Parts: sequence; C-alpha cells; structure tokens
Amino acid sequence: MGKGQRKTSKQSERLQALNQLSSLPIFADLDEALSRRVSDRIRVEEFRPGEPIIHENSEASDVVFLLDGEVAVTRDAKLVTLIQPPEALGLISALDGHRRTATLNAFTNARIARISSHEFRQLVEESHQLKDNLLRSMAAKLRHQYGLSDQVQRHFDDFFRSPHAELVKGPYVAQPFPMYVFLMEGDQDRVSELLPQGLTMLPGVRGRYLLTFNFFEDRKSTRLNSSHRCISYA
Repeated sequence: MGKGQRKTSKQSERLQALNQLSSLPIFADLDEALSRRVSDRIRVEEFRPGEPIIHENSEASDVVFLLDGEVAVTRDAKLVTLIQPPEALGLISALDGHRRTATLNAFTNARIARISSHEFRQLVEESHQLKDNLLRSMAAKLRHQYGLSDQVQRHFDDFFRSPHAELVKGPYVAQPFPMYVFLMEGDQDRVSELLPQGLTMLPGVRGRYLLTFNFFEDRKSTRLNSSHRCISYA
C-alpha cells in the first residue's frame, strides 16, 4: 500500500472503521442513522513507519482518527509522545481553524480514518447527540490535563519542602551539562526500582519509560540582588 494511500471506499469497511472508534466518547452510542452519516464521510488510509500524517503549522483540513498502530507526536522536531488507538488526532485545530501545533508520523504501520474539517463541523452542528458527545469528550480531556498539572505541582511542592531546598530568583544560566537518556521497556514495578526513594513515575506508553539523568556543575542566578548565588539542594 502506497504512502497515505486510501484503503477502501466500501460502506461496510467504513462502518467497521467507525465501530473501532466506538469506544471513543465522541462516537459513543450513535444511532444507526447517525452512524451511517458519519461513516459516509470517512476515508481510510494506511501509513508505513516514519511516513507523515499531519505536518506542524499546516492548515487543519481534516480530523484524523487512529485505528491501528502507533503515531509519534513531535513539536519543533522533538518527540512529545506516542499515541495508541483508538484516538482522535488534530481535533482542536479542526474545530477552531488554527494551524496544526504538532507533526504526526506513523511510528509503526498505522491505519487511520479521516473526516474533512468542514464535514465534521457540519455533523456536529446537525446532531445534538454528536455535539453532546464532543462536549463530554473535550471536558474529559480538560479534566485529565488538570490532573496532570496538579501532579506536576505536587512534585514541585515535594521538592521545595525537602530538607535544605532553597529557591533562588532567576533568570538562570548554566554551563553545558551532560544528560543521559535511557529508554526503558518493561514492567512498571521493575523500572520503579531504578528510581531514588520517594520518586514516582509518570505513565508511559505500552510499558515504555524515559529515564533522564542531568549533571549540573555550575548553576547560578543572574539576578543582581542574588549576588550570583549558586543553586543547590541536598
């Protein structure tokens, strides 16, 4: 199958693709008539590993739904995360009309379903059920982001409450420092044993975790009233 090639236009296979997405809140409990209207607008495509699906800063011409495989999300040429199915991709840009904020590439062999942004917005405007599902889906994602932010804040609180911790006003400068990055794959309990006592891991994707070790030797604040005090903690 060629790059981003359309796989099929048969109604039964488009319905099958929609059935794979039925576990997403946005497509939950659609009646038969609405399911057929949605499936009529689906285009199914396949991608090989490394092939681009969405380009950062491109116009949001469609909504992409991941059916099979994994997709890598990159921003400014840096890997952000891996996404597994089923999942909606590029939904925000398709709704607000802004340009894409990230690039999506197939990480493994991937199969996706596309719906044009115009047709998707039209479906939402014409269906109270789809509109309600969309609102519930966006609310759930927002609540999840709040939870992640709260978790990060708790990590910062734990740090600054640790013995001898001291906050020195910035801005900060640092000499080049070595960073070691390890990609770990395995059972969460086994990977957790590698961490210092008291630290917990953020959820990974399919048992994959990144461990980073940074070694700072010269860290100072450039704020004048800080007298270039070194930043250190124990």
